[in-house]
Amino acid sequence: MEIKQTDRHEWFNRGKILASVGKLESAIACYDKAIAIKPNYYEAWCEKGEVLEQLGKIEEADACFNKALGVFSNSLEESLEDDVLLAIPATDEASSLYNKACFHALQNNVAQAIDNLLEAIQIQPTKYCYMASQDSDFTPIRSHKEFKSLNSLFNRILVP
Repeated sequence: MEIKQTDRHEWFNRGKILASVGKLESAIACYDKAIAIKPNYYEAWCEKGEVLEQLGKIEEADACFNKALGVFSNSLEESLEDDVLLAIPATDEASSLYNKACFHALQNNVAQAIDNLLEAIQIQPTKYCYMASQDSDFTPIRSHKEFKSLNSLFNRILVP
């Protein structure tokens, strides 16, 4: 099946499929094509960052997550200036922040991981408290007192 060279969604979807079967370099190439078509393609930047993280290309992944947050922020500013509803839902921002928290946790950057996690929790408390309480990406920092202090927050939100 041939992909239209100008269809960013097809390139993005192909990238997701390739990533799901472990063809990570090919997935990145597809995300790059989607981004070339639409440089502010938030979802493609996020997915590319996740794949780069899986490949151990941490600095490149961080750059993609930062780009995704920048795209989100710019879209928000433009929408507010134009009095137009924001096309990207807040859940996408929360997801990006959560991904950054995981990324920083894996790098043992406790302060940044917690900052990003708390920002995600402010947007969707139940979802991200639950995910953080279960996610193995936080294993490297679970024993730190700063992260342990979050357990009471998790319990307040998750246990009625």
